[in-house]
Amino acid sequence: MRAVFSGALLFLAFLGPATGPLLWVALVPWLAGVERGGGGYADARRSARAGVALFATFWALNLAWMLVLAVRLRVVWPATAYLGELFLLALLGGVLGAGTQILRGRLPLPVAAGLAWVAVEWSRGHLLGPLRFPWAPLALPLVDWLPLVQPAAWVGEAGLGFLVVSVNGLLALAWNARAHARGGEGVRPPGRIGPMVRPLGTAAILLATWWTAGSLRIRSTDTVRVATVAAIQPAIPLEVKRDSLAGVEAARASLASLLPRLESSPMDLVVVPETHFPLTFPDTGRAGPVGTGVPEPSVAEISTWLAEWSDRLGAPIVMGGFASTGGGSENALLVFGSGGVEARYGKVALVPGVEWMAGSGLVSGGRPRPLPAVGRPGPLICIESAWSDLARAQHRAGASWLVNVTNDGWLAGSKPWTRSPAFRQHPAHMVLRSVETGLGALRVGTTGLTGVISPRGEWTRLLEPHIPGVAVAEIRSAPGTTVYARVGDVLGPASALAMLLGWWGSRRRLR
Repeated sequence: MRAVFSGALLFLAFLGPATGPLLWVALVPWLAGVERGGGGYADARRSARAGVALFATFWALNLAWMLVLAVRLRVVWPATAYLGELFLLALLGGVLGAGTQILRGRLPLPVAAGLAWVAVEWSRGHLLGPLRFPWAPLALPLVDWLPLVQPAAWVGEAGLGFLVVSVNGLLALAWNARAHARGGEGVRPPGRIGPMVRPLGTAAILLATWWTAGSLRIRSTDTVRVATVAAIQPAIPLEVKRDSLAGVEAARASLASLLPRLESSPMDLVVVPETHFPLTFPDTGRAGPVGTGVPEPSVAEISTWLAEWSDRLGAPIVMGGFASTGGGSENALLVFGSGGVEARYGKVALVPGVEWMAGSGLVSGGRPRPLPAVGRPGPLICIESAWSDLARAQHRAGASWLVNVTNDGWLAGSKPWTRSPAFRQHPAHMVLRSVETGLGALRVGTTGLTGVISPRGEWTRLLEPHIPGVAVAEIRSAPGTTVYARVGDVLGPASALAMLLGWWGSRRRLR
């Protein structure tokens, strides 16, 4: 029950600023139970079961929007994907529980739990092949406290997660010390308060140091303008986009009504969201094959029409669509200039169970690379914003700002009952990416959330969700680079290695 309670508290911490402070105590019940174990084989098995309960509870609640989506669209696959993902994540929770107990035999609980948590988070985002799923890391709720998210510039989201778990571990030690000090009769023996004060004091010092370092970075981080960009939010409902013919008509109509609003605005680039047109465009030029049942002339016509608008606005139009390749189609970001499609970026990380599945026809774009536009924007399509290494690769390839395009109609519709926590969690990933790399970012969603992010993690909403509109914004990035952008994620693989070595070294002791 302790682990289930922790899982429920952790879910509440991910809902927003009002419940975010629960992050600092959510794992205490689970860790207090782990700390009371003796570290033997039986305790490792109990901790594994508790870890399964913790992750199963948290992820069952956090991904429940997939069941709502199944009802909303009247299809089965979201529910199937939900159950498969939940099973895999629950197994990883078992690894977390056992690993924490094993490492605790050699390390203090806050350190052991922090390493085990980081190891599991890094593994689920990197070691599961096409099933990798880095969504909602433990650091995500920290975006609501700017000073506390700043250390991501040095240690990445993995370091932030380690600090959060360490604080919870220290509070768990204090909780157990309090219970032990009271004794069986409920009377605290004299001189027994010290074991409780020490972990509380350590947690307070850790948080104070963390906050101070983050506040200093906020004050010391300068920014420079890298681009002036127009964002277009068409607000086409998901139910319309899923119909090929209706989707094309709605996409054309939305741009026809929104692009004229930009004619008097100076800008370097126009950005339109992910898969705005459900069409397959060629690699270059104004015409190409189609894979959606839409008549072929419409592709050439739309390509020419967008090229004309690019000339009219004096800026390239970057738009989400599909691009044909030798092995299939890419979920792509296409750059339209006077010659039609002049460049493209193919999505590297596909969504497991949706884009990566038999019969989808979608293939990976290969590697991250910036677009040939002002400031060389580094694209991240949809869930790619959840991968720290993709944003870092864009920065190292020469990007001076990031652009995230997405269709979050899957996560929330205009009706209140369809709005999931994921609708807010998705842009929070981009806040982490901007702080980690020191790059400003533009996020454009079909239905929102559309906004600009500073290198300090400050989010500025440009348009209200589910309402069509355009906005012109200045993108600013920090000069130079961050420690994390130079070094990368060291703590993640190091933690995985530490847990593996701890498991290997303890195999005889646990028998």
